[in-house]
Amino acid sequence: MGKITSVERYVYHVSHPKNRLSILKNGLIGNVNHPFNVKGAVFAHNDIEPSIEWYPMNLDCMLMPMKQYFQVLEAYDYWRIDAFSLGADWFHDEIMTEETWPSIRPTHKLYVYTATNIPLEYLTLCKVQEERVCLHQAVEGVVTASLKPAFRPYHINRYL
Repeated sequence: MGKITSVERYVYHVSHPKNRLSILKNGLIGNVNHPFNVKGAVFAHNDIEPSIEWYPMNLDCMLMPMKQYFQVLEAYDYWRIDAFSLGADWFHDEIMTEETWPSIRPTHKLYVYTATNIPLEYLTLCKVQEERVCLHQAVEGVVTASLKPAFRPYHINRYL
């Protein structure tokens, strides 16, 4: 195991949408047969928003033009893990750090993992979606607007 590290309130596990129903049923379960890294670990990103530093986007983006970057981000599910409420130990994934982006933010613990399976109650599905401007009711002739950011919780009931 790596060194125990502190993490943000929320860390994010990236998954293909084909795994969504299984995760909704079982939560995140560590792979005990993982061939390259820690067996039984659930891997995550200790950052607030997806970027090309995240796995597997770091590999996908090396193979395509930058103009398709947003399409790569949209292709995945992002499971927000409430790390504080979960209360598990988190470890710095030194193998991933060394293998992928050794020159980017070398002191930042972007790649982390826990040896704890993560029940659904600690997970929120997020997606990169189209930004939305929301207009709010006018009060005394003033209309306010807010922007829903592109990376936000995903309302899965509409899409199952």
